[in-house]
Amino acid sequence: EEAGAKNEGGTVYDAVGQQAQTERVVLKSAEITVSVAKPNESMKEVSAMATRLGGFVVNSYTWKDQDYNTGRTYDKATITIRVPAEKLDATLAEIRAMSANGTEGVISESQSGQDVTSDFVDSESRLRNLKAAEAQLMELMKNTTDLANTMEVFRELTNIREQIEVLQGHINYLKESADLSSIAITLVAEASLQPIEIGGWKPQGVVRESLEKLVRSFQGLVDFL
Repeated sequence: EEAGAKNEGGTVYDAVGQQAQTERVVLKSAEITVSVAKPNESMKEVSAMATRLGGFVVNSYTWKDQDYNTGRTYDKATITIRVPAEKLDATLAEIRAMSANGTEGVISESQSGQDVTSDFVDSESRLRNLKAAEAQLMELMKNTTDLANTMEVFRELTNIREQIEVLQGHINYLKESADLSSIAITLVAEASLQPIEIGGWKPQGVVRESLEKLVRSFQGLVDFL
């Protein structure tokens, strides 16, 4: 069968048709938005958390957001971390616990997974074939005395080695992505989500932010007129 092919039962086979004992390779990621008392401080906590769990920070960013209803400014922050895949759920639980007002402080959350097992198995099979070809070319180069033939073999060997490096890099990427899950975290100030009152109606959360954007647009139109 073809390298990395599967039978109807879902078993993965290698290049010579033998059953390959390969676990599923799944790239997991998550996104979560949480309201906290102090986004800047919480971002530092998340960074320390990633290191403690054996991961690292990919990027982070903080900025000021103005509340046009009160005239006050609030901190916001985003941080993306990578943690061991087996600790993804535990990490999300810790992040939820940072909320300033319990489960209601988790504004949004989502998880996704991409199964790349076939790509991984196929890439490893191709890598084995390329390394076998490299070994044959090395042996041929040792036994070739003609200069023209030697140069031809050398060029082919160089091409094979370039393919090996690219393929090895791709395999390493899949391994790292499967071992370390990505979590994109947005931290908003809990105080910025306090209800506003419009004719007795008190919208909250994302609805409130949308209303504030509408108010800003209207204020800008009035200023222009």
